Amino acid sequence: MRFTCAIAICVAALFVTTAGSQTPSSQAPAITPTASPSALDRYLSTVGDRAPSYRAKRVLSARAGSREATLVAMTARDAAGNFTYEILSEDGSGIIRTKVLRAALEAEQKAKAQAQTARAAVTTENYTFKTTGSPADGVERILIKPRRNEAMMIDGAILLNADDGDLLKIQGLLVKRPSFWTRRVEIERQYARISGQRVPVSMSSIADVLFVGRSTFDMRYEYESIEGVPVAESARK
Repeated sequence: MRFTCAIAICVAALFVTTAGSQTPSSQAPAITPTASPSALDRYLSTVGDRAPSYRAKRVLSARAGSREATLVAMTARDAAGNFTYEILSEDGSGIIRTKVLRAALEAEQKAKAQAQTARAAVTTENYTFKTTGSPADGVERILIKPRRNEAMMIDGAILLNADDGDLLKIQGLLVKRPSFWTRRVEIERQYARISGQRVPVSMSSIADVLFVGRSTFDMRYEYESIEGVPVAESARK
């Protein structure tokens, strides 16, 4: 059905863009005169860092029209970048579970096409950067504009820790519609520093789909270990 296909495409774009943010840049990070030379420069210098290995429970949920579903999975990424998952439980609409939630995990598992993800990475090759003013509450907001109108790229902003350039959030709109039925797709990804590693803690998308209306996807992480080191119970949520 058109609404499940549209959400599945949005979810895939959500994962691939995140995966691409770990792809090394082929050129030194050039900072535009309007960008913060401290926070942005420090963020761009970490873009090529290897994503850490981890083991985490994830809770995925989605709604399209009157249908909704939830899925809980144990996920893992090894040092070589291989992603595996085991579904622990699921509930709700069968078509949402299959076409959206399971499809999201499958999309992430297949997201090792680095040539594709590199084109969507938040780097100077793919985006221009511009500050929006002085940092507020220790957070620097940088506007990002894609250099190309391509799938998986977003028009929005990144939020950085003003002191060290640590990535806190990516938010914006997909610049290219995933399908004819999808009119607008908002994406947001939040990150945190856990056990010394920057990792995603939540991802979400909201899509306006013809004849269906507002469709949503949400995924949250609960880390059990990062780089082989157990995560304290208090830091898991």
